[in-house]
Order: sequence, then C-alpha cells, then structure tokens
Amino acid sequence: MFARDPLPFFSAPFTFKKNANHIYVKLSLQDGPPMDFMVDTGCPYTLVVTQQLAKQVGLKPLNAQSALTKYGMVSEPTRISFAETAYRRSADVVKHDLPGAMILTEKNVGSYFEEKRFGGILGLGFLYLFNVLISYQKKQLSFFAQEDPYPILASAPELPFLLDTAKDQFMRVSIDIPGLEVKLSNVVFDTGSIYTILPKNGLTKSLSINTPTVGNSSGCWA
Repeated sequence: MFARDPLPFFSAPFTFKKNANHIYVKLSLQDGPPMDFMVDTGCPYTLVVTQQLAKQVGLKPLNAQSALTKYGMVSEPTRISFAETAYRRSADVVKHDLPGAMILTEKNVGSYFEEKRFGGILGLGFLYLFNVLISYQKKQLSFFAQEDPYPILASAPELPFLLDTAKDQFMRVSIDIPGLEVKLSNVVFDTGSIYTILPKNGLTKSLSINTPTVGNSSGCWA
C-alpha cells in the first residue's frame, strides 16, 4: 500500500530481457512504428538513437557545429510517444515533444543496439522531467508531475540521491554492503547496468570482492 497515492499522468509497462539484463519500454519516434527503448538512469541524455533509426523516421541533425558532441549529433526537435500504457489521464499525456535527441556516431554502440534489437535509450534527461516510480514487482513505470507529492511505499524505505546537473548528471546514492563494515558513497544508480554493484579499480581489492555480482537491472556502480 502507498502512504501517499496520487494518480500518475500515465503508467507504462516495461519488459525485462534476461539476455541483456535491461528494462525496456515501447516508444514511437516521430509517429513511427513502436520499438523497444532501454530505460537507463546512467544515461544523462533525454533520448539516444542510432543513425539507422534516425534515417528511418526522418530525424535529422541540427545544421550547426555546436550540435556535434563526443558521442554523436544533436537532432532537430522530435516527438516520442509511449506505445503501451497501463493507465493514462488522457490520450495526449503519453506524447512528448523533445528539444532533440542524441544521434549516435559511434558505430560500435550503434551495432550493439542493432544486435540486441532495440531502438535506443530513454535516459535520465527525460525521467528528470517527472517524479518517476519504477516498480520491478509490477514491471511498470509511473510518471507523476514534479509538483505532485511523489508516491511512497509504506512498507519500503526511501533511498535519497544527489543529482548535480552542473557536474555530470548522474544519480548518486550512499549504500551499505551486507557482510562488509563499509559504507559506499558517491555510487551511481544505473538501471542500464547489468551488475548489482560494480566497484572501481582499486576498490575491489580493498573490499575483498573478487568479481562483480551479477544482478538485475537495478544495478549500481561505484
């Protein structure tokens, strides 16, 4: 039961693919056919797509040198819509106009997208526009207005995080590792990670951790 239970703008089901250990939602880009997009809180961008998909839906890069980045090109304004919903207040709440998407120029990453058969990444830049509840039990994302009281599970503790958008736009939390008398701070919460926790070089030895523990997509890396 929720201690506070406001109605969300909309809720979207997600799938968990065991072959990749990631969660995916169905999105339509530029009113194109629905495709799987990975939900990744470790990605600071709003939306990331491959060059191939951008060409398919007619999404063009901005004609400006400033649109070039380390990983790709910023696109013209684009529209996404959630193709599957469990609940929505109205038909329009699942459609969102974005200033632009990141069109990847890195071929290795683009090839990985195509190999795993998903269209791109829905990143933290989009999730940051809402209060978002990720329910692994229901396999559902619920999007609430930022000004609404966010939902709290009465039976579960809250895990506060820091988000420094001026620095690197990562969600950082502090956690305790069971069985070890240590508290890790500055840990990135990354739903795009295939590990439960992935320590940095040097930290592995000091904590006597031989290998990262493989977990589900609610992983973190230090």
